[in-house]
Amino acid sequence: MKTYDVIVVGAGPGGLGACLKAASMGLKTALIERRSRLAPLARACSEGLLYEEEYHGDAVQVNRETGRIEFQKNDFYLRYTGPVRETPYFMNVSPNGNRMKIVRYDHKAIHLVYDKAQCLEENLDDAVGAGVEFLPDQTVIDLETAGETVTVHTNKESLRGRFLIAADGHNSLCARTAGFNTDRPFYGTLTNACWYIKGFEPEEPAHIHLVEGKGGPAIICFNPRAIEGEYNVMISGFSPNPRYREKFEQLQRSSVMAPYFTKVEIVHSLSCILNLFGPLENPCRDNVFIVGDAAWIGQTSNTHAALTGLKAAQCIHDALKEKKTGADIYAPYQQWWDENFACHIRPPGGNLFEELTGDELNELFSYMPDEIEGSEEPITAKKLMGAFFQKLIPEVQKKNPQLVQKIAAIQQKSTDEAWHEKRSAGFPVRKKPAKMSD
Repeated sequence: MKTYDVIVVGAGPGGLGACLKAASMGLKTALIERRSRLAPLARACSEGLLYEEEYHGDAVQVNRETGRIEFQKNDFYLRYTGPVRETPYFMNVSPNGNRMKIVRYDHKAIHLVYDKAQCLEENLDDAVGAGVEFLPDQTVIDLETAGETVTVHTNKESLRGRFLIAADGHNSLCARTAGFNTDRPFYGTLTNACWYIKGFEPEEPAHIHLVEGKGGPAIICFNPRAIEGEYNVMISGFSPNPRYREKFEQLQRSSVMAPYFTKVEIVHSLSCILNLFGPLENPCRDNVFIVGDAAWIGQTSNTHAALTGLKAAQCIHDALKEKKTGADIYAPYQQWWDENFACHIRPPGGNLFEELTGDELNELFSYMPDEIEGSEEPITAKKLMGAFFQKLIPEVQKKNPQLVQKIAAIQQKSTDEAWHEKRSAGFPVRKKPAKMSD
């Protein structure tokens, strides 16, 4: 049986971040990936980059001269030589076309979009070049932890490592198999379908959210892609029978966005299903680090997922070098996790866009100013939106006190109240899967 210092599962940003860091420190590393190549993407993704704002302990910049996405505090980068496109602002649009324009507080683009598949391919090549053994077309079917080793069984072979970094994405099979999900609170099953399209020509080059309110998908995203001339249309929701293709056709035929679809050509379509669990308070034990599925809705913001792999690899290197045992092995990663993730990641309460009707959203958006200061960084965004609505609500109160009462009731909902219906409609998968021979 082949043996390694570190076995990494999953060649997304988290797994590649782990591999690049581990290889740079001389650790014998294997990378298990269910696909042979990483392009094109096989799962719906907005391909967004939150940049030049600190997020979970670091900020990234895109250095186009060197072809790098650079972390500012961790002396680490991902290679990326592909296209980058600035998205200047968010535009929330109500069913009748009223607008809520959100600009970044420092007047920079609200975020960037990039070709994620190209970035993954480039960094996979770099990891292999640095000595990582790439094991494609393999799926983990079982894990065994015993003493100071982890044994990984795939559909093709068995491997043994001192440590496992599970970076196999949201709803990680490794996390489930290793028993990490047993006690995590379940909030619902989110489904998502997206279409890459050409010929979509909105009046403004924004990341557009069509907000239709109660009774259907609450938010439909129209996100510019880095590839010139393409948009990504994403529809998501919690219905067990979502019928997204019908909704996509209705968008083209009769929604407020229909005028922009006259020349549209579908390039590619993707989908995904996510079970939403609360974040892991303890993402590492038994020589296993869960880096791809430990947060509320994944590690989010794409590149920042690489931080979790980077930090796990650094922690493993130090543990091996210093011959740490027991809880001391995980203490640096756990401290970093507590400071930068666990204390900030909380499931939200009531959502206005989900619980107001289309007519109520039309009216609420009619009170919006030309621009609202915002951010894509969640903590900053919450503070700015809270301050904005504090100023807006007295004006709405004068004209429609019933709407203000409903908004207040939604905002006062507890997390359990807000997620009760979604939880009831979902289908959690927590237990370790049965072995192939069972």
